[in-house]
Amino acid sequence: MKKLNCVLFGVCLVIVSIVNVAVAGENNKKRSRKAQETVKIKVSPWGPTQADVQAAISRVEKSQALQTSLKNTKYRLISFDYVESGNEKSKSAQPPTGFRVIFYDYTNDRTFVAEGNFAGTKAITVREEKFQPGINNQELLDAFQLVKDDAELGELYKQNQLTLFEPMPAISV
Repeated sequence: MKKLNCVLFGVCLVIVSIVNVAVAGENNKKRSRKAQETVKIKVSPWGPTQADVQAAISRVEKSQALQTSLKNTKYRLISFDYVESGNEKSKSAQPPTGFRVIFYDYTNDRTFVAEGNFAGTKAITVREEKFQPGINNQELLDAFQLVKDDAELGELYKQNQLTLFEPMPAISV
């Protein structure tokens, strides 16, 4: 009886396998027909251009508010973000009209947030906030270069005895 059950199980397994292969083959034919269809993608510019972003950053960096806050300090622009505009309940999304730029003051260990609008009709506002901003790619590359330029650490790096990694993200407890 035990042998008969094993044989029946084996036969059923073979039948299921054959059915699966047949169904998979049919699906592959459908996929190959779909893969041959031409897909057309239309791209339309939406929102501020890169030139708009660069102009906004330049306006912030030249603003009296930022110059006063960061006078005689070593600082870096950490991030640039869009500030959503309009009513969030509206059905159609509107391009952002505002922006937020985060600067970090290395000299005094402070974070500044500057805000404005792309049209330049509102004055740039700058405020100090109590948070540690993340790092940006250029800051990370500069840190790696410091290690590579160091006499002792640079030699270890060249000998593949030292590996450089991004820092672990902050964790909350």
